[in-house]
Amino acid sequence: MSRILTVLAEMQAGDCDAAQLADALRGNVRAMEGLPYDPRRQLEYLADALQQAAELQADGFESALPDLLKQLQQWLHAYEQSTPSL
Repeated sequence: MSRILTVLAEMQAGDCDAAQLADALRGNVRAMEGLPYDPRRQLEYLADALQQAAELQADGFESALPDLLKQLQQWLHAYEQSTPSL
């Protein structure tokens, strides 16, 4: 979880891009074996959508990146609330 938060902060600071964030999400989904299926699936969806948004943005098209970042922040907030030990 901390790795996701770190990469998200790096992206917001302009130190990495959406494709790198998507890679970090995918890598961390695999490590979250104890997480129920639905939240893991949501995170996988966000990783895929972030990758597509990064590709659109790189090609000069408008992307849903701001909305996806909000969705990721909501997912993180919900996950942190459900696991107070983090």
